Amino acid sequence: MELKAGIKIINTVIHECLKTKKDAIVAVVDQNGELVTFARTDGAPLSSLQLAINMAYTATRLQQETQTFSTQLAQKNPEDLRFYNDPKIVTWPGGIPVYDPAGKLIGGIGISGMSDEENIAFAYQAREAIKPTPPKPDNSLKLYS
Repeated sequence: MELKAGIKIINTVIHECLKTKKDAIVAVVDQNGELVTFARTDGAPLSSLQLAINMAYTATRLQQETQTFSTQLAQKNPEDLRFYNDPKIVTWPGGIPVYDPAGKLIGGIGISGMSDEENIAFAYQAREAIKPTPPKPDNSLKLYS
């Protein structure tokens, strides 16, 4: 994911936090799960710092939402997590992958510090903020000579 898109995600989340008087931490990673940008509101819990980064990492590496991964793991055997052999893989809801319009993975978003439902909702809203909008048709009258 490009830095410009990451900054737009950060701005969207921080703006929503200020508007709703919530505190959160947001991390944006590239297609490899490596950190692109990161921010936290002043009152966000410090214990959620690394968690937000790991949520984004997990969503990107597994190419699925962390909530989906958590549900699937719980239905099978939670001990199967050890087979991933990656200490950055987490099962906390709040991480979502981000794809470009062609369906190519471009990165992930991780939001932590609020309830699971709020983390997920803010992540969806942030992902929506970077969706490309199709160009508007030019309906103006064109004169040809």
